[in-house]
Amino acid sequence: MIPFCNYKNIVRLFVALILFGGISSVTLAEEEYCPPELCDEVLVEVAQEDEYCPPELCDEVLVEAAQEDEYCPPELCDELADDVASDDGGYVEEVEEERPPVDRTQYSRLTGAMRSTMYQHVTTDESIEAIEQWISDGRKNDAVFTDVVMPIMEDDCANCHSTSSTMSKGIQDLPLRNYEQIVAFTNFLPPNSACLACHGNERLADHEDTTLASIFRDESLKAGSAHNELPCASCHYDLHEEQTVDVQQNDYCLDSSAFNNYIASWNANATLSCAPLKEPVCINCHQDEGELVAQSTHFEKEGEISSLLNVFGKPLAAPECSDCHTSHDVVISTQDKSSLEVIDGCGNCHLSSAKTYYESYHGKAALLGSEETAKCFDCHGSHEIVPLSFETSPVSKSNVQETCAGCHEETNENFSSFIPHADYHDEENYPILFYTFWAMNGLLFFVFLFFGVHTSLWLYRSIKERKERKRAGEDKVNPDEQHVRRFNVSHTLLHLMIITSFLTLALTGMTLKFSDNTMFQWISDVLGGPSVLGQWHRIAAMVTGAYFVLHLMQLVILFAKGKITVRGLFKEDYTMIPLMRDIQDMKANMLYFVGKGPKPSFGRWTYWEKFDYMAVFWGVAVIGLSGLILWFPEIVTRYVPGWVINVSYIIHGEEALLATIFIFVAHFFHTHLRPESMPLDPVVFTQRMPLSKFKEERPLEYQSLVDKNELEGRLLPPPTKWYMALVYLFGFSFVAIGIFIVLAIFYSIIFLK
Repeated sequence: MIPFCNYKNIVRLFVALILFGGISSVTLAEEEYCPPELCDEVLVEVAQEDEYCPPELCDEVLVEAAQEDEYCPPELCDELADDVASDDGGYVEEVEEERPPVDRTQYSRLTGAMRSTMYQHVTTDESIEAIEQWISDGRKNDAVFTDVVMPIMEDDCANCHSTSSTMSKGIQDLPLRNYEQIVAFTNFLPPNSACLACHGNERLADHEDTTLASIFRDESLKAGSAHNELPCASCHYDLHEEQTVDVQQNDYCLDSSAFNNYIASWNANATLSCAPLKEPVCINCHQDEGELVAQSTHFEKEGEISSLLNVFGKPLAAPECSDCHTSHDVVISTQDKSSLEVIDGCGNCHLSSAKTYYESYHGKAALLGSEETAKCFDCHGSHEIVPLSFETSPVSKSNVQETCAGCHEETNENFSSFIPHADYHDEENYPILFYTFWAMNGLLFFVFLFFGVHTSLWLYRSIKERKERKRAGEDKVNPDEQHVRRFNVSHTLLHLMIITSFLTLALTGMTLKFSDNTMFQWISDVLGGPSVLGQWHRIAAMVTGAYFVLHLMQLVILFAKGKITVRGLFKEDYTMIPLMRDIQDMKANMLYFVGKGPKPSFGRWTYWEKFDYMAVFWGVAVIGLSGLILWFPEIVTRYVPGWVINVSYIIHGEEALLATIFIFVAHFFHTHLRPESMPLDPVVFTQRMPLSKFKEERPLEYQSLVDKNELEGRLLPPPTKWYMALVYLFGFSFVAIGIFIVLAIFYSIIFLK
């Protein structure tokens, strides 16, 4: 065939002629352009096949070709050719007019398909009309069928509906190659309403007969699916009417009114003799996907038995399309619902992999509806899945880095060694992760054990004392009592930064950690999804870093002014470093809780406040460092192996859980929720506390101020009522959010693990 000559190649030739003075030894086989003197009848014929022909050789044949979107120079094109040629002689591609949707239920299945999904393969509309006329005349096996219908089938339909097509492999009676097969597909498609008249009967939904319950179809499922616009009969092509020859049926199988009356009067001895519809074969429409599945590890050849066993020890059957995509509520793969259904479908066979996936960041984000996080098919492929040992597997050693780069553009070899399905309980295969996990859980256990006992005993003692004070009339508060300054404005501002950042970190972090909790899923939806949660989490982390740096600057200034000294940190009352006397105070306090000793006297800081303070340093270091590794994994793995990400994930999550529960249980109780502090301890917001309470709770500090004659300088009037109202509003809001978070965490730990 003579090479195709087009406008771009003519321009290239023109430039070449100017540069090199022409080319005299060009042959038709070597050149895209054919010189006019060499054009002959063959070239004119070629013009009909989208080739270029010089204007002087264009004739009636070429003009006719122009009507079929061919190229013809304007000067020789007639009115018909002018419709497809541009004003400057260029080629104008004819834009096919968009066809309005076709209601296929108004046509037979054969012509309905030819007018809609198969329209591009139909030569002319007259072909469809000829078949429709044959159907209306009685679908006779006569000369019209032989001379008109069969040629149309062979010309328009044989590419798909033939013995060798993928469609025919799925439905053996689908090839349209004889009279009986064509007649079978000339029935009219019933509308969905006709199918739902029986299958949509709500009496079937929870029917005691499982066979009847199984044929119920919720109309809303299909309405939200990818097949919404397809009639039911497009997949369930073997209609009940076509089965009447082979199956003895009662009238109710073909009459919806009779069927519904029959169901309404159902009794335990009744039987349903309607023949079940054949399962639809998805590859009839999704042929490309079918070919991929046939080459995958999920394809099961006839007579082949899988070497994989299910939980009952029986061979696993190869998954059907509906196992991953469901059936009537099937949605496109980019929708979150579909993504989770596919993951759950994979988990039906790959139990351990699904479990470890949902314990990872990817899985937790997926449960929250993330569109960006990696799903099973993003890493392992979808229809073309092969074992990991295969070189073609996306997660084989040779391909895994490229696969990771699909989301993590700056990936590297170390990063791709991250263990996505690591089992932290598997000591043999993942010893580092195993010991890290149990070390962190051991820390949680001992901290919660000690402070659980400590808080419980304190609560018991506080309730007992409050009752005694109430009987003695000592629980009354003097609103005009003088207050003692304990903090300054900088402390309040730092504490506000701590409160807002910690609440944000806890809310966003625990929402991800316990993403299987419907309450946290609701929070994720309200706040904008896991991507937005991640942004807020990082902002709060930066606020945490900011207040930590500000506090260090405060300490430096205090050292510079001589208000604190290194020696004083291990001696003076202002120190926040735990000392031996704090251990003694803790022992004395525990004895006091159980009535075995007097109440100990405390100074500027108590042992539980020092624990809170030091925990901030520990938490910022541990949670902060592990969080930075998770934030910038590609950069970190330039210098460390990929399993460091797994270790950081464990440490970050468990330490965050420890901090969250401790703050919202122990710290809240120590500060706000113990009976003697109810309804709230506002001291950190007001910077002051009543003098009587100060004497009772901080007797050593009170005596120290008296001895130094500094008490008078610390006395202040009580806060104004409007300011206290504002303090309580903010305080109660913060406490309520914290309590809500910790209750949701306890629910997840107790009922969802």
